[in-house]
Amino acid sequence: MNPKSPLRIKARSTRLAIALFFVLATLISVAFPVSADVGPKEYTLVSVKGVPDDTVYYGTLLSDLPHQAFYEVFTGDPRLKYNWEDIDSEGFDLNNGGIWLTFVEFEDPDGYYYLQQHWELKGNDTFTWGYYPPDSFKVLLYFPEYDSFVISQIEERYAFDSIFMIDLEGVDYQTPGTTTIIRAVPDKEINVMWVLDVAVRIVLTLGIELLIALGFGFREKSQLKFIGTVNLITQILMNVVFLYFRFTEGIVASTVMYFLIEFIVLFVEAVLYVLLLKRFSKKPVSRVLAVVYAFVANGVSFVVGLVSVLSFQALVL
Repeated sequence: MNPKSPLRIKARSTRLAIALFFVLATLISVAFPVSADVGPKEYTLVSVKGVPDDTVYYGTLLSDLPHQAFYEVFTGDPRLKYNWEDIDSEGFDLNNGGIWLTFVEFEDPDGYYYLQQHWELKGNDTFTWGYYPPDSFKVLLYFPEYDSFVISQIEERYAFDSIFMIDLEGVDYQTPGTTTIIRAVPDKEINVMWVLDVAVRIVLTLGIELLIALGFGFREKSQLKFIGTVNLITQILMNVVFLYFRFTEGIVASTVMYFLIEFIVLFVEAVLYVLLLKRFSKKPVSRVLAVVYAFVANGVSFVVGLVSVLSFQALVL
């Protein structure tokens, strides 16, 4: 058999494709080891401003449900006390409940519940409910110096990373014994860094696939223009989906989706190159060569994209 026969080339291409698949699968398995409870968790972050630097206060989220994962409302049974830091070590004492007891005894007019989670704050500060936060909630702040509360209207989580802003500038929480209603403003803007990450990844991918195209002998201007156009369109669509899942489901889900969509892109690009690349070429284009190029170019660009995703995640954490 001629060593350069189409059958030999096809066999080598198949082996290359299989090897590339296992390399990509290995990278994914190393990057995302599977277990029952790992990876980033959805969270709700509340940022409070307009408070003097020396003012100490406490914040929590009231839930519309009496149970949320392993958090639950206190019903009087000491066994249901979740946070014990305010309780005397010698035993359970409701009269020594401190801040915890203050929140337990707070009665919300809409029936929202304190699930025994609160945070100490000082001045302009933030607190984060980072593990199974309630979907529907109210932000409740307590100022022990004035024995007063500030409570938000009903809010809903809107994304994997839900951020809410509270501005107490001009809000009268210094009057003893009062409860003031305010608005927790959701920060729904997509992080500029996410968009920048996607833009950089698209540019890198486009450059890499064009360089690899040159290495495969696709050097005609019309060929490069066609390859660049196909790559630009598929990369924009893929990264729009990635950005959507990043916003709504978090980094792990979006990266897994990025991996899955890459295989769809690989198939689409391979088909387009086989069917249409010859129309933009002065010389005949081997179908096998077009498929191998699609595998190699997408494999290399995927690895670079994956490194970009993980590097960006490490940067913003």
